[in-house]
Amino acid sequence: MVMLQFIIDWTDIGFQRKNSPVTDFRSFGLLSLHCLLRTEAHLKMQKFKSKDADCLPFALSYLNIGHQYIETMKKNPKFLVQHTFSENVIDDFVKYVDATLVDFERFWLSQKPENIMAYNQLWSKYEKKHFK
Repeated sequence: MVMLQFIIDWTDIGFQRKNSPVTDFRSFGLLSLHCLLRTEAHLKMQKFKSKDADCLPFALSYLNIGHQYIETMKKNPKFLVQHTFSENVIDDFVKYVDATLVDFERFWLSQKPENIMAYNQLWSKYEKKHFK
């Protein structure tokens, strides 16, 4: 990354830590930025650009899902064997996160949240069922 050699203080461009952006975006690191730039999940989501109260917070959900996949891989060495990856692992990873985000949106809408304040409770419920 050419940009790395020119940045002295990462907080100048919006990251939380001065010395490195790697720990931002939860523990998903720079992979999260790459994934967010390549995602196509929004094309399959029902309410992506909606202003409705029940609209799923896209970036927050994406980062939570990506973080959970990273944690799952750390805890379960069989994860990579159980999932098909090509030579382009990062793009394949994006596809897994995208598919899970679309699934989470279906779950979110089925729960009929009153507003965004229901997010943590519904995310915890989904996480327990799909990542444990």
